[in-house]
Amino acid sequence: MLITVYSGGFKNKDEGMGQLSITVSELHLFMDGMLLMMFLYMLLLFVQQRKKIYSLYALYILCITIACRLNEASYHLPSYKPGTNYIVLLFESLAFLLYMRFVILLMNLPRFDPISLKFLRAMELFLIGAVALDTLLWASKADANIRSTFYSISRFILAAIGLYVIPRILRIRNVVTPYFIIGSFFFILGCIVALVMGVTPYMTPSVWIQGGVVLEVLFFTSGIGYTNYRTEQEKIAVQAQLIEQLQENERKQSRLNGIRDEIARDLHDEIGSHLSSINILSQTIVPLVHDERVQQRLSRIGDSARQVMDSMREIVWSLNSSSDSLLNIGLRIQETAYSLFADSSTRLFIQIPESSQPLGLSERQRRELHLIVKEALTNVLRHARADQVWVNLDVDVNDVTLHIKDDGIGFDSMLEVSGLGMKNIRERASQMGATYNLTSSPESGTLLQISWRVVTNH
Repeated sequence: MLITVYSGGFKNKDEGMGQLSITVSELHLFMDGMLLMMFLYMLLLFVQQRKKIYSLYALYILCITIACRLNEASYHLPSYKPGTNYIVLLFESLAFLLYMRFVILLMNLPRFDPISLKFLRAMELFLIGAVALDTLLWASKADANIRSTFYSISRFILAAIGLYVIPRILRIRNVVTPYFIIGSFFFILGCIVALVMGVTPYMTPSVWIQGGVVLEVLFFTSGIGYTNYRTEQEKIAVQAQLIEQLQENERKQSRLNGIRDEIARDLHDEIGSHLSSINILSQTIVPLVHDERVQQRLSRIGDSARQVMDSMREIVWSLNSSSDSLLNIGLRIQETAYSLFADSSTRLFIQIPESSQPLGLSERQRRELHLIVKEALTNVLRHARADQVWVNLDVDVNDVTLHIKDDGIGFDSMLEVSGLGMKNIRERASQMGATYNLTSSPESGTLLQISWRVVTNH
């Protein structure tokens, strides 16, 4: 197969295939279409991710495409000289400035290569100065040869600095670095070839520039695709690590629950039996002792043993992992309430949901909740003069609320009343991460509400 290039375009000669020709204009149109599609792709990425780097790159593609299209229209004019079309110069310079801004963000030069950053800053200032000088020459209608020569020199200087900076950036360890380096090389190579070749019977400079830009954009978009792939893989790895960590935490929590349950059993079986023996012995010995002081001391020993047994039962209950269920906590509240009001004429109404739903309370929080109930009911028993008391445990999705209400004489809930223990209840509610609400009046009695959110993993 033989491919020849002529002023009208490319001619493909093959004896068995006939003849196919592509003009330079058609080639430009094809590359314009590619670049505009890439512009839309970058614009879509910017809209989706709101990253400045994509907006800079999209504008760069648009500006360089416009510059090449405008430049192509002036190549065949008798008066054409490189760099003498002021509008083309502006779009081209803006494209270069956008590209340098893009490189600074892409490679994070302020952090990884401050020296390259200084060179790019110098290139920006040099380019701005060159545009300003060309503006003065254009406004003063200077000779076209002077403007063209100045344009060529300035572009060779920019290309030389760019070729110096690229190897420096290669040292930066970045996923997208190889794609950027190869793409930038094609872009700069296209610009240099365009400057050297100029307008020939077979090719125009913008073809080389656009070809370099197309290759540069293709490599960069490939780098974006690979970067996104790496990011997804890293996310999957992190998710797998988090899942493994959660599973390990569950295994540790299960082992911890087993240790707590074993401690609870030991406390109940060993210490509980000894305390019970002390209590029974103190009661059986009292009738055998005739000294009243000894009898009093033996009675105090028995009372102390019973108090320690009650406290130990609370500790054992709070340590046991099965105590975290809604039903178990409700039954404990019910047991405490009936025990306190066993010898009282006050009527108790207790409503506890029959549910094994875990409440996500730690042993410390379960103990605080039990002490809140015990202290609140003790206050009612001692001070409220109530005929009826209602204790409800309500569940609404993931919110649990304890209601303790009485029809007693009430009190001013805005005042600090000594002996009522409201301060202790507030502090305990705060320690278990619950909200506290209290209302009281002589007409409607007192209502205490303790609310908290269920957390399944604590």
